[in-house]
Amino acid sequence: MNRAAVIVYWLVCLYTLGKLVLSAHWAMFIDFPSMLGVIAPALACWFTPLAATKRAKLRGAIKVCWLAAGLMFIYGLLRVLMQSLGGAETIMAGLGVALLPLFYSLIINLFAAPYLFFGAARQVGSNQPLSTKRHIGEASQAE
Repeated sequence: MNRAAVIVYWLVCLYTLGKLVLSAHWAMFIDFPSMLGVIAPALACWFTPLAATKRAKLRGAIKVCWLAAGLMFIYGLLRVLMQSLGGAETIMAGLGVALLPLFYSLIINLFAAPYLFFGAARQVGSNQPLSTKRHIGEASQAE
């Protein structure tokens, strides 16, 4: 992925999130406990010295991010279903809040996608895609 494509990708991401934030109802997408529950485990995974490369750390952090978001969604869904005496409006509002961790994880993946799928961290300025076939001696040098 070349430098121009990465810049265009980032501009599209910022435009999309800007439209969301500048809309009249942007505050309904803010839930700090959900945000903390998704971002904190991903950052903790990022800063652990288990992976050798930055790309492996990012891949692990994204996996942990989705796992945390999924667990928080299930927790929120169970809380909503336990308090289902309020009627359909209460259940729908609770489901909206339960979906927020998945939304936060999706936003994080939106910004991490060029580095995960296209190897933009190593390939900025190059039009060559990442090769999946490497010689044994090149594998340690490339990472």
